[in-house]
Order: sequence, then C-alpha cells, then structure tokens
Amino acid sequence: MASPLSIEAYKRKQNVLAAKSQKRRVSTSSNQASSRSKESYTSNQRRYLNACVEKQADPEPNLLKALRDARFVLKLDRFGQEELLFNMGFLQSTKSCTHISLSLGSMTKNRDLRIKFDRLGLKRAYAYGKEGASIVVRSVCASVSKTPNLVRFHLLGVNISPEVVPVLPKALFHCHQLEDISLNGTNLRDEGLAAIAIALGKCPELHVISLVGCGLTDKAKEHIAKIIALHGVIKDEAIWSSSLRGDVAPTPLMPDLLINLSRNSLGDETAEVICDALCSDKWLLGLNLGGNNLSEQGTGTFINTLAKTNHTLAVLALPNMKNPGTSKVMDNINV
Repeated sequence: MASPLSIEAYKRKQNVLAAKSQKRRVSTSSNQASSRSKESYTSNQRRYLNACVEKQADPEPNLLKALRDARFVLKLDRFGQEELLFNMGFLQSTKSCTHISLSLGSMTKNRDLRIKFDRLGLKRAYAYGKEGASIVVRSVCASVSKTPNLVRFHLLGVNISPEVVPVLPKALFHCHQLEDISLNGTNLRDEGLAAIAIALGKCPELHVISLVGCGLTDKAKEHIAKIIALHGVIKDEAIWSSSLRGDVAPTPLMPDLLINLSRNSLGDETAEVICDALCSDKWLLGLNLGGNNLSEQGTGTFINTLAKTNHTLAVLALPNMKNPGTSKVMDNINV
C-alpha cells in the first residue's frame, strides 16, 4: 500500500482533484462544491509535491509538514548527491518562507543509512564534503536574498569555506525582517565574521545572533564589537527618526539583543574590546562567552565594566572556561 506522502499517492490525488474540478464546472452549485472539495495543501506544499513528481523524488515528510506554515526545515544527514541537489534546487525557488533551517550532524547514522551510503559509494552525507557544503551555502543564500519576509535563518553544522563566504553578506543585506540567525558549527572563522559583521549589525529587527563553535579567535574581536555598535546605532536612529516625525513617544525601548559566542577560542583581548563597546551601549541584553579562553584578567574586565559603566547587560554567561581559575572569579559577578 502506497505511503500517504508517496509520489504515486500524490499523483492519484491530483487525478481525483482534476475529476472533481471538471464536475464542479458543470454543476449548478459550483461555489458550494468548490468549498467542500478545496485542496488541503498550501501553495508551498503543492509546489514541493509537484517538484517531487517531476523529478521522481520522494517527499520529505518533515519538510512537507513545515511548508504548511511557510517554514523550510530540513535535516541533511540522509542525503546523497542527487537528493541534496534536488532539495537545494527547490530551496532556491522558495521566496515566501519566514523560517529557513538547514542542519547537518543532528542524526545518528543507523544501519539503513549505512547501507544506503554504501550503495551510493559514500561514507556519510554528501553535505559533509566540500562540494556538497558549498552547494548548501550557495543555495540557502540564493533563497535568503529573495525572501524579504524571512524572520529566522538557521544554518547548522554545514562547513562555510572561505570560497563561499562572499555570498553570505550579499544575502543578509536583504534581510530587513530578520530576528534570529544561527550559524552554529559552521566553522565560519574570523574571516567569515569579518565579512558578515556589517550586514548583521544593520539588521534592524535582529534579536538573536548565535555563533557557537565557529572557530573564532581574538582576531574577530573588532568585528564582534562592530556588530554591537552598529546595532546600537540602528536602534538610536530609529528612535531619533520617530521623534523628528512628531510621533507619540512610545514606551521606552528595552535592550533586546542576545549574542551567543560560546565554544570558540576568544580570550582576554576580545573581552577588553567588547567591554569598550559596552561602555557606550544600551541595547545588548545577553552575552554568552562560555567555553572560551578568558582568564581571570578577562573576567575581571567584565566585572569592572558592569559595575561602573554598563547597567543594561542583564545576562553574562562565562561557564566552562578553558583556563583554570576563571570559575573562582565568576563568584564575584552580579549582573
């Protein structure tokens, strides 16, 4: 018996719908009949299923379900080259999703998956390789640049090589509604952050930036500070423009930006530069630097800044530092 989401089942349903449509056209009560037999799939779902029929590909049940709510959510761990190319091709044609999330490395490779990869001549998913990862990054950026209503963008575990870094800022500059971005585990590195720092800082609605395990070092310190500073400028300019228009004064805005930089290799130099930025900032709400290289000196820099010059940072997380002795200093922090 065919699966409800199989290609054959979808073809049969399309044939049934076509027959019903023909019947409605000759019916005297066409409006009522049309309402009763309305297609249950959304336009995004129908586009995806039609693409599956055309390419003779099996629909991904979780993606099909997500598309109902204008979300493109896909785990790449089970895909060989052909499947990855098909799904990334469809992603590039997507323009109306508010949430795009691609992840790699979140699934355990079971026996069936090992057999499948052996048959394809692969040791693991195609997206782990340089070419596969490049296809993913370029495809998602092509979609992001054409999706003006994008609110959430997550690219997790897919390696971002230096060759594809330039496409990231070009895509992000189009994201005027973006609220949440996560590039966790992408090996973005310092050069990658340098490329996207201005684009991130100028996203007016951005509330969450997560760069966990991205291979960042102290060379990224100025770019981190730039994001904080630009976000503050955008917020201040919005308030200033509102006052010039004579708008009624809104409820005082609160800090709203959360930045997660945990599990990198950031040290005391980064702490010092971030604290310099915090001296004039009032929009950063939370900062996670856990699992980095801060020593007692870097931790002390934060303590001094929060005690004297910055009173808006509500959450500062510095757990599991790689340098011994830092945890003892943490007892003195009262944010």
